[in-house]
Amino acid sequence: MPNTIPFAAAASIAHESRPWRSLELVGESIAACRLQELVRRTAHLESGVLLVADPGADAESIARELHTRARGSAPFVAVDCGASDAAAVESAIFGIPAGQSTSDLERVSSTSSAASARGGTLFLQDVVDLPSALQARLSRMARDREMQVDGEIVTTDFRLMASAPASIDSDVRENRFRADLYRRLAASRIDMPPLRARLEDVPALASRLLEDLAAESGTTAQSFAPASLALLSAVNWPGNLAELRAVIGDLARKTATDVIQ
Repeated sequence: MPNTIPFAAAASIAHESRPWRSLELVGESIAACRLQELVRRTAHLESGVLLVADPGADAESIARELHTRARGSAPFVAVDCGASDAAAVESAIFGIPAGQSTSDLERVSSTSSAASARGGTLFLQDVVDLPSALQARLSRMARDREMQVDGEIVTTDFRLMASAPASIDSDVRENRFRADLYRRLAASRIDMPPLRARLEDVPALASRLLEDLAAESGTTAQSFAPASLALLSAVNWPGNLAELRAVIGDLARKTATDVIQ
């Protein structure tokens, strides 16, 4: 069963005192609290993690939060499954094309992402973009928990995480995405709430974004006037955190004063 909790239960969740590294976890709305609790419960498990998110959400930052809590400074290796053609993605994950091996295990090179992630986390961005042949290789590796690295049989020893859009459910039903791979990834499934479902968190997110911008540039952080925060909180934000980040950055650059009106 996927790792989940009732949505209504989030109202009673206690907040952590330390700041969240992921902006997606900033806020005190019911939706934000539910996401925070899922991260707490999932971080120290060994099972796969599937992050289901709308476009513009920062799923990788949640994966990094989970990784940092459990595996600290171990390798975090990310592969964007939709960034290149199939051959390039196969090369990134496995290092070498599929082929026969004496052990019947998946063969990978020592420079591949799969080998580099040992001891840490292998994160696959937009995993639904993987061609079926690569889905099969990945599922077999996840099943066997072993692989052949330059001829040597070793344990995979990484935690597999991936992000996908909500369409992954229909992709599985209609056999566009392998059901066995989905089950291994979704042993812990986290459905990230869109920003429109947590508009009360926008003021906190906007302030945190300004702080991050100031830290990056080495300047004093600006602030928003109450009217500006109210206006930002009334927007539907179809582009989610990515859209909010772009708008805040643009406002900060164009405002010469300490307070953004």
